[in-house]
Amino acid sequence: NLRYLPSNNPLPGAGAERIMTLRAKKPGTWPVSMRLRPSRHATANEYELLVNVT
Repeated sequence: NLRYLPSNNPLPGAGAERIMTLRAKKPGTWPVSMRLRPSRHATANEYELLVNVT
């Protein structure tokens, strides 16, 4: 689940913050890859994360 919230950051281009919710069925360290679509003001972003589930 990925949603956007208004940002309190006053810098240009910081209009929203990305909030991501992940759900795992068991504990462990899980690699997560995501690519966000480009918008009018930004190019596509790619992220590689390691998520620790306890």
